[in-house]
Amino acid sequence: MKKYIFSICLIVMLAVTTIVAYNLINKEENNVNLAENDIILSISNEADLTVDYSNIDNLVKDSDIVAIAKIETLQGSNYNPNRNRYVPIYTTGTLKIEKIVLNKSDVSVNSNDVLNYVRLGGKIEYAEYLKGLSTSEKTKLERNMFTKTKLTTEQIGKKLVKDYYYDDVELENNKEYLVFLKFSNDYQKYNIVGFEYGLREYDSNTMQIKNNETNEFESLNKVTEKIQKEEM
Repeated sequence: MKKYIFSICLIVMLAVTTIVAYNLINKEENNVNLAENDIILSISNEADLTVDYSNIDNLVKDSDIVAIAKIETLQGSNYNPNRNRYVPIYTTGTLKIEKIVLNKSDVSVNSNDVLNYVRLGGKIEYAEYLKGLSTSEKTKLERNMFTKTKLTTEQIGKKLVKDYYYDDVELENNKEYLVFLKFSNDYQKYNIVGFEYGLREYDSNTMQIKNNETNEFESLNKVTEKIQKEEM
């Protein structure tokens, strides 16, 4: 399934994301027994925008840096401190550059450098998620949550809300990826662009990159050649 995206800054993307559906996830028949950090609410989004990110040429055009990187830290948030406002859920943290595939920026970035990143989608505590809702949205959600779980806001406050785009890849800590990065002035961090096309698992033992559409692994050298060819 192709995803498209307008060539606009990350803050606009985060501000206008459309929630298509959310579903309560019941891991047990009696939700009172849910563990402290279980996911209590899952949100599914779809992007219907203008640039085809399944085309590697578009990924390269919209990226400053393409690299093999290891995720060192990650956490979810729905608040942009630079803009002082709530936004749809995103993931932020640090990644360590292991190999530069392409650098189109004016910034010198080398192996072992640590960069701050942001990426649409992630997980946050339910109590934090409520802070980003309007009064009417909060009232409706709270009513639905109580009907489904029979738990109060205080009881589920530490449980998690998960918000991801359809078919997207969920970031994992200490995992290596091929990443497509574009610096975001709104966050003063590097945005991992391209949804599942811009974040591909890397196997350092076989030096292969996972294709998220076929779930098969491809040679890093072949993928690198495609990326560098598109820039020529």
